[in-house]
Amino acid sequence: MATLILTRHAQASLGKQDYDQLSDLGHKQAHLLGEYFDSTSIKPSRVICGSLKRHIETADAITRSLQYNQAIETDPRWNEFDFKGLIKAYLSLNSDQAFNLSRDSNPATFFKLLKKAMFAWANNDLVGLVDESWSDFEYRIETGLEAIRQQADRDDTVMLVSSGGAISMAIRKVMGLSVEQMIDINFQIKNASYASFDIKRDRMVLSGFNHTPHL
Repeated sequence: MATLILTRHAQASLGKQDYDQLSDLGHKQAHLLGEYFDSTSIKPSRVICGSLKRHIETADAITRSLQYNQAIETDPRWNEFDFKGLIKAYLSLNSDQAFNLSRDSNPATFFKLLKKAMFAWANNDLVGLVDESWSDFEYRIETGLEAIRQQADRDDTVMLVSSGGAISMAIRKVMGLSVEQMIDINFQIKNASYASFDIKRDRMVLSGFNHTPHL
């Protein structure tokens, strides 16, 4: 049976001027994950990642540890949603909730605000204020999953590096979760963790979630 290993990128640079790059710890996390896969004889037949820098850097570190010699495929359908744009749109409608993305670095405050913004996005309260609607986000993840399912051969192991929002949406589509459940899952996904899916003829089945045996 074919398998999809869906990995969240390693630690990026939250609070820095350029979030979209791995921190020193992130590079180490990705390298350790690749070493773990190598030690367990997990050999991907295909490696895909989103086109963001943190996705590419994570995939590169993993594959170097695995001595994977094929080209890494990039698919922008697996990029994260624009969380900064989402928060800015939400704040434009809720000016009483002051927050400055470039100066405020308290993670708890940031994630609490992001959760509110995601609910507003899912409820279509931000239509016209963000570049991507909730339904468009759902659609691109759904089509990304379906492409992997249709292209997978028997006994393939497909490795995919993406972000928490995209991964939680993939789990929502596979398991039929509510918006609330999906958003809760999004905030549970650890850096450099992976979920696994069995790829069947007509569907995918979640077989593991948030694994970090390498950390």
